[in-house]
Amino acid sequence: MPRALFTSRFVPTQVEELEALTSLSDIRFMEQVHGNFVAVVDNQDTQTPTADALVTTVRGIGLVVRSADCLPILISSELVVAAVHAGRKGVTNGVISATVSKMRELGGENFQALIGPAICGQCYEVEEVMYNEIISKFPAGATSQDKHALDIGKMATFELEAAGVNVTHHGFCTKENLDFYSYRRDKASGRQVGIITL
Repeated sequence: MPRALFTSRFVPTQVEELEALTSLSDIRFMEQVHGNFVAVVDNQDTQTPTADALVTTVRGIGLVVRSADCLPILISSELVVAAVHAGRKGVTNGVISATVSKMRELGGENFQALIGPAICGQCYEVEEVMYNEIISKFPAGATSQDKHALDIGKMATFELEAAGVNVTHHGFCTKENLDFYSYRRDKASGRQVGIITL
């Protein structure tokens, strides 16, 4: 059975603690760039890929997504798991659908997604032009025309459910909750992580 968890604040020196917490000795990170590239991870290549989603069919490999306000999404099935970094750019660039498609290519079905702590739809204000442009293509992200705040959690949930994925949302807002790092709140911040393994 796949295992998935989210941490609160995380720093790189805590990798050993993450290994101990998960009983994993092979934990993989990615260089996240707000794109839509999905990297398939196996036992052969141990390089850190430049990607916004990691997918594996290999048992015992822990896939990590780091976040401060963006959505950390962990997707599981019996044969394949994924860790996805999905901020506004990632969601609009199609990283979610690209990940689910790659998981299906690798034999996955009956997907379950966990969306971890991220900035909420009331706190993620953007410029009016950007707001209108995005909700014209992703209406699920609309909140208030007065505030111009995007709900990227709802955008992601809509896309996942449209792809046949069952979704559970963690619910904590990183900007409102001091247990989590928030780039919007602190301007410079660390990260929390989500990790998943088969």
